[in-house]
Amino acid sequence: MLVKRIAEERKTTMSEVIREAVNNLRTRLEVRKERVRAYNWGYRAGYSEAIDIFIDNPVSFYNIVMDRVKVRGLIRFRASAIHSTGSVCRKPMVFNHKDPEWAKIRSYLFVDFKYWAHTECAEKTKS
Repeated sequence: MLVKRIAEERKTTMSEVIREAVNNLRTRLEVRKERVRAYNWGYRAGYSEAIDIFIDNPVSFYNIVMDRVKVRGLIRFRASAIHSTGSVCRKPMVFNHKDPEWAKIRSYLFVDFKYWAHTECAEKTKS
């Protein structure tokens, strides 16, 4: 029996070997719980930081997203999110690139924003 052999090698009792194994198992489980807790905390902190970047600096957030798109090798992907108020209920309507009707919504946006331009670009064309 393995426990008996270990006890003989260590010159101790079998119950001491078992007690030590149980304590080691408890320690491992506690360490694992702490790792999970630390990971979850870090994940939440990172998630909160990303949301703060989106709130405080949406252009920077978009650039970070597009950098990630390149890393993932997504071709012709454009992250999009636009929000409007419903004309009847006045509740928010959020449209994004995952919306099943995105192609249709996007075509309307192209029409509606056809004459919009960056301020710098518009100023250049006036000159």
